[in-house]
Amino acid sequence: MRTSEALGVAFFEKGQFGIAETVLRRGVDAEAGGDDAKIGLLYWLGRSAEAQDKATDALRYYERALAIDIRFMDLGERVPRSPPDATDELTGRAGHAGRAPSTGAARAGAGQRELRRIIEAIFS
Repeated sequence: MRTSEALGVAFFEKGQFGIAETVLRRGVDAEAGGDDAKIGLLYWLGRSAEAQDKATDALRYYERALAIDIRFMDLGERVPRSPPDATDELTGRAGHAGRAPSTGAARAGAGQRELRRIIEAIFS
C-alpha cells in the first residue's frame, strides 16, 4: 500500500493525474481492511480527482478520509463549505445556480451539509 501511495504521489507531482488516480484506486481496492490504513491513498485520490475537475469524486474520497482524521494534511480546508448551488470550492467554478440539481447532486449536497454540520460541531 505504501508503494501505491508513493507511486500515485509521484505521478500526481508530475502532473499525470489520471495515472495517479488509477494507481491510487488500485491501492485502495487491493488493500484489505478499513479506511484507517488507507487515509493517505484516499487523500491523494481526492487530490487527483480534484486536479481533473472531478469535484464529486474528490468530495467522496475526502469525506472518507475526513471520517478517519479531520486534521489529516489540509483535508479540512479542501472540503466545500457551501451548498451545491453556490460556488464549487473544489473547482472554483460557479455551481448549479439556476438549474435543478440532479438526484446525485442533491444527495451530494445533503451529504455536504451533514458533513459541514459535523465539522462545525467539532470545532465549535
